[in-house]
Amino acid sequence: MKYKLLALAILVGIWVTKQLVEVNEVSTEPKVLSQTEEILVLPDGEATKQIEKYGYAISADIDAKSLRLIPNYEQKLPTKEIVEANNCQLGINGGFYDTENKPLGLLTVKGVDISRRKTSSLFNGFVNLDSENLTIDESPASGAGFVMQSGPILVKDGQPTMLSMARDKPARRMVLGNTKNGKVFFLSVFDNNIENLGPYLQELPPLVAQIAQKENLELGSAINMDGGQASAFYAAEMTIVETEPVGSFWCATGEGARKL
Repeated sequence: MKYKLLALAILVGIWVTKQLVEVNEVSTEPKVLSQTEEILVLPDGEATKQIEKYGYAISADIDAKSLRLIPNYEQKLPTKEIVEANNCQLGINGGFYDTENKPLGLLTVKGVDISRRKTSSLFNGFVNLDSENLTIDESPASGAGFVMQSGPILVKDGQPTMLSMARDKPARRMVLGNTKNGKVFFLSVFDNNIENLGPYLQELPPLVAQIAQKENLELGSAINMDGGQASAFYAAEMTIVETEPVGSFWCATGEGARKL
């Protein structure tokens, strides 16, 4: 009898241990963005715009005064929540971040430096936003309320740059740019079949120039933002959803946020 009781106690112990392990596994599982949510969201009957073998989405004619940069390195909010909380009418993710969730390169938000400048041939550009204008230069502007280091620069003075990459791979690309009349545009270029993929980085400068010509934009400058899974694009007509958190988000609000 005592052997039967001992065997029963062992079985109960194994079952309890199994349940505790399962509970611990659930409670310690890191929260990730839903993989079941659609990445590319279009209204019924709409198709993506095309350039060569890629699809693209663009928002243009944006007034720089309508823009602000929202850090998301620590909060890791889905862009849907960022858009709703900040009344964004248009938006695109910002620059890169490292494995410790810190921005790569200089980041200034409301005049306060969040991170320091990084010397890099890849991150060779700075987005400078003051109360009136957004510029893209090879150095940060003094007095700008928002400064973001990113790169590489894709278009300079209206001309696409020549990129030679030692290591390059296809990925969805996000671009922030301005036009000669001082307006801002957001652009995403992606693979039609696998939306997390897209052009090689060295393909991007001429693609940006072709898209600008197709959309009747007089290009000023353009710069590469973070791409791939940690990238997102928002407009009422089209949304591209991230599958990893974005580090920051450019948000356009009010009457200055207009869709091309």
